[in-house]
Amino acid sequence: IHIFGTADQGESITVTFGNATVHAGADIKGNWSVELPAQEVCMIGQSLVVEGKTKIVLRDILIGDVWLCSGQSNMEMALGSCNDSVAIKEADYSTIRFVRIPYLCKDSPQTDMDVERLAWNICTPYSAGGCSAVGFYFARRVSKEMGVPIGILISSIGTNIEKWMPQSSFFRNAILSEYYQKIENWMEQYRKDLVTFQAPMKEWMKAVNESLLKHEDIPSMPYVPLHPSMPGSKYGGGQFSHLYNGMISPLYQFKIKGALWYQGENNGEEERTYVEKMKEMIAAWRNGWGYEFPFYIVQLSSWLKPVNDPNDWKKGWQFCRAAQLACVTEIPNTGIAVTYDIGDEEDIHPKNKYDVGERLALWALAHDYGKEISFSGPLYKTITLEEDRIRVNFNYSEDGLMIGRKEGKKEVEEDKIGKLQGFVIAGEDKVWYWADAKIEGNTVIVSSPFVNKPIAVRYAFSMNPRGANLYNRSGLPASPFRSDCW
Repeated sequence: IHIFGTADQGESITVTFGNATVHAGADIKGNWSVELPAQEVCMIGQSLVVEGKTKIVLRDILIGDVWLCSGQSNMEMALGSCNDSVAIKEADYSTIRFVRIPYLCKDSPQTDMDVERLAWNICTPYSAGGCSAVGFYFARRVSKEMGVPIGILISSIGTNIEKWMPQSSFFRNAILSEYYQKIENWMEQYRKDLVTFQAPMKEWMKAVNESLLKHEDIPSMPYVPLHPSMPGSKYGGGQFSHLYNGMISPLYQFKIKGALWYQGENNGEEERTYVEKMKEMIAAWRNGWGYEFPFYIVQLSSWLKPVNDPNDWKKGWQFCRAAQLACVTEIPNTGIAVTYDIGDEEDIHPKNKYDVGERLALWALAHDYGKEISFSGPLYKTITLEEDRIRVNFNYSEDGLMIGRKEGKKEVEEDKIGKLQGFVIAGEDKVWYWADAKIEGNTVIVSSPFVNKPIAVRYAFSMNPRGANLYNRSGLPASPFRSDCW
């Protein structure tokens, strides 16, 4: 348990929590930190006492797990915006706490947050509406099932992924080198403008002094060059790193159990580059915290009107979904919650965050809390070409596949008379046709009378794959995928 703070240089500090007492001294900069021994889960509030020249007592502290919730507006979206008055009314959970990190833009990585107070909120019917809805449903499931207090650390706002990555992430990766060159060009021009800015600034300060002596209006200040990472900068337009600097880097001293990530709408047309950005971002975060914590991704939901033409593949979120699926294969200790079946074609912020939190919780319960449960829907593995048809093989299909029907927050039901939908198939001419698909054991057989020698298959590969209905028998949806790279 890491406790840290500031004091006068050389000041002696004593920290007491439970039966443990440790001592420290503030260094030349006034910083101090201590490590308390690990303690058992405790659902009864205790006091933390820090004594130096002054005494600070923090009360009602539980011992449990903290999960970081980050990304963009669908993670930020509060429970109060989800039309779930029952959940709010029943939200009397003293073992669930949450805190929102304020929007902090910085041009370099910070070690602390210059805010007056960050307070943990106890989850009650009066406060729960302000919690991240995804975080709330996740914490409720995990805490209830495991008897572990859960803290939700919400650091999220509607932005592209580049803003959550340190600047150093871009030059380590060859695929991202083009973006890094843009940053270098912005920085070079910024440095030149800072030098040029000095002369008009001196003239302005001289004019200000003269105006004050004459009791005249103060002249307008010349334009101050903003760091390229900052919002409003004329260089990068705030397109990289400033949220990492202000809202992630300061958290590194605070231990977390893992991270939940819901982002991608702003990068929806990307595929390979998004995978590389995720690799670099996750690596940077794990390096900052000093350990390889679990990182669970929400795959983008469905949005806008569905397209019925199998060859109308306009750029859209289907590419980012493919990238998010690839992340689970290529990045260790990650997982994915598939959500295309609970989207809203008229709202980019679907209100069903219940299933999102529940599906994330399944990954955590299985991988981090030792529960023997089904935690993932079918994830594409390989295809096998069988003359005039294709066999699709999946991971996480061991308990069998089924045609499912999902309505609102209700459990998925098997549709015993329905038809498997959402598959398209193509031959060497790369023309796509809606496919006949049927379940055979733990695989799906796909064919079409219009394709004699199929070589590729896609499933739910569109902005809004409405009607796609492949699930495993645990009621978890198959991820959209494509076997081609066209």
